[in-house]
Amino acid sequence: MQTPKRLKGNILIPAKYETIAEYSDNLALVIENPAYQLVDKSGKKLLPTSQEFLSFAGEKLLLAFKDNTYGYIDYSGKAVIPFKFQNAQAFENGLALVSEDLENFYYINSKGKFIKKYAE
Repeated sequence: MQTPKRLKGNILIPAKYETIAEYSDNLALVIENPAYQLVDKSGKKLLPTSQEFLSFAGEKLLLAFKDNTYGYIDYSGKAVIPFKFQNAQAFENGLALVSEDLENFYYINSKGKFIKKYAE
């Protein structure tokens, strides 16, 4: 295992995880056994339970996958936007593209409010 370091050589996260998937906001998404977990710089787990999939989504939220649907959780693991999407993306300029049926896509804000339909 390699220990992630800043360019100056400072250790970011202790080398005790199988994989560090992403690093943002001084936090890391790590994979172990093969679930995802959010950890701080000391390696402390921040979520009450591990998740099937996690990705930083912007707006201080994580895109998570559970029971075959996507939703958005905060850094404490609280669901902020319900798990109801068949497809969901990270936020860009305050909006995320999502779909509940893989046919109709629309944009939501960080509170989960419908903003507008996606137009190709």
